[in-house]
Amino acid sequence: RHPQSLQNLVAAGHEIGNHTWSHPSLSGLSDGAILSQLDRTTQAVYEAVGRPPVTIRPPYGNLNPRQRRMVFETRGMPTVLWSIDPEDWRRPGSSVVAQRIVSRAHPGAVVLAHDIHRIEMQNGLEFPQQCADPACMVEILKIALADGFQVDKHRGFVANLVHPLGAD
Repeated sequence: RHPQSLQNLVAAGHEIGNHTWSHPSLSGLSDGAILSQLDRTTQAVYEAVGRPPVTIRPPYGNLNPRQRRMVFETRGMPTVLWSIDPEDWRRPGSSVVAQRIVSRAHPGAVVLAHDIHRIEMQNGLEFPQQCADPACMVEILKIALADGFQVDKHRGFVANLVHPLGAD
């Protein structure tokens, strides 16, 4: 639906992952239905940016260990999950989201962040109003730095990959 957004992300050096075509809970689907969801999305991403997604983040985190293994063995995509869910999708406000993230932070933590409400910026770029909103990120950094966290300028944001064979 948004090939230019994908192209901008790739041009900025970001990795593209697969989040399925229609956002179903995958754990209740057959292997064929899961692969259909992934393949349709992979094709769309490939057509937009000339390369396929390299990971999968299943909607709701619902992909059991056997299914993770199957996806890795058939499509070569490891599963990416999270360790902190600030429930930003409930729209509690950026200060609440920021506090939840910082209070639950620990070394190696992976934060689930949604871009559920979008606003248009002057230069035509879209920025979400929840967890990935610049105001929310500033709030997170302020609280984290005040709590003694440090920003690793060399690594940036790194996803914690769940072992494809189901070992979390």
